[in-house]
This record gives sequence, C-alpha cells and structure tokens, in this order.
Amino acid sequence: MRFTQAYANSAVCTASRVALITGRYQYRLAVGLEEPLSTRTPRKVGRPPDHPTLPSILKDAGYRTALIGKWHLGTLPEFGPIQSGYDYFYGFRSGAVDYFTHKSGPAATGAEDLWEGDVNIRRTGYLRDLLGSRAVDAVESYAGSSEAFLISLHFQRAALAMGGAGR
Repeated sequence: MRFTQAYANSAVCTASRVALITGRYQYRLAVGLEEPLSTRTPRKVGRPPDHPTLPSILKDAGYRTALIGKWHLGTLPEFGPIQSGYDYFYGFRSGAVDYFTHKSGPAATGAEDLWEGDVNIRRTGYLRDLLGSRAVDAVESYAGSSEAFLISLHFQRAALAMGGAGR
C-alpha cells in the first residue's frame, strides 16, 4: 500500500506517534497528552499494554512486524516496541540521541540509547546510516519469504548539539 498524501496528527512527536501506532486521536490516551515524554520521571506513562496497535493487529493477521528507529512512547519494562506488537526493534527509545555517540543528553553524561529488541547495545557509526542499513536488511529478509510484513522506519530530525528534542 502506498500513501501519497498524509499529515501528522499533532505538531509534537509523542502525540503523532500515538496516533500512528493506535489509529486514534492522541488525546484519547494519556500518553498522547505528554510532551515532552520524559524518561527520567518516576511516573510511568506510555501506551496502555492492553490497547491494540497497528503492529499487534497485523501480527495477529500473520504479518511480521519491525520498528527501526525512534520509539519515544514509554519506557521498559511496561512500554516498548516489543510490548506493543512489533516482532523486532532496532533503534532508540528516547526523544533524541546524538548521531555519533547514540546517547541522549550531553555526550559526556548521557545514557547510551541504542537497542536491539529489549537489549541495550553499542554500535559505532552514524545513526541514520545504521538505521537505514538495518531497514534495507529487514526488507531484503522479509521480501525473501512469502509472509506479509510491516516495517516502520522512524528517523529523528536533526538534533541539537546537546541531543535536543527530536521528532
């Protein structure tokens, strides 16, 4: 399926992602009203685990599902791409990371934020190149089988020098 005309449901990141993954207006879920979505607060905010998502519905219909890139819809252990119906995740969970160090926040103090599934990993390379290569690998792998698939590829916008807000 090819979409040639679309728009973002909101001007901010998390709310647009809520609409994209759930098919609902962002204000219908508490996580869609949080911006910026902080990973440092003790309050647990994210997509409710029992709420259906596009990948969970497609997975139930026999699709293989992958998210490559930015998540920014809640933190582990309750809220993550694997918990939301994706079979595979490769990317970062926060709002933005440095393109080279893959850390959120200042390079000297920020936490490394590159993941494969629910495992924090370390890779060298420019973030967009890593994500793009992984997406190409996934397409080639999935296209070689007879199964239908969904791959969501989410780049971040240009981050500020200190790992600023991303979209």
